[in-house]
Amino acid sequence: MKISIRVLIIAALLCGVFVLLCGISSCKNSISGKVKGDAVHGVVMELSGDASLIIKTSVNGKYKFKGLEKGRYTITPGKEGYLFFPRSRSVLVDENKAGIDFASGAGMDSISGASIKPF
Repeated sequence: MKISIRVLIIAALLCGVFVLLCGISSCKNSISGKVKGDAVHGVVMELSGDASLIIKTSVNGKYKFKGLEKGRYTITPGKEGYLFFPRSRSVLVDENKAGIDFASGAGMDSISGASIKPF
């Protein structure tokens, strides 16, 4: 079977483009989840560990950290006037991780010592 040099060059270019795109973000990992309860929209989600990022949840409480290398990360939610359970979650990323969820409840100022509304 005879393969032309043009076909080989085109195939090599396409492979190179794929490898380049994978290196940018499409072949990297992600962490995603949802905040449920009293606070869902605009919750600050802080990622720390092998990378540091800060994003906010969507109107339905969803969040997604994209383009992550394999490694260990901690996600910590926060929004003034609210408490979250768990307070943070550690995740070992070796592939895409979904369902890293948090519950939120309306809280009082921690200085006043008032109790929180149960979730």
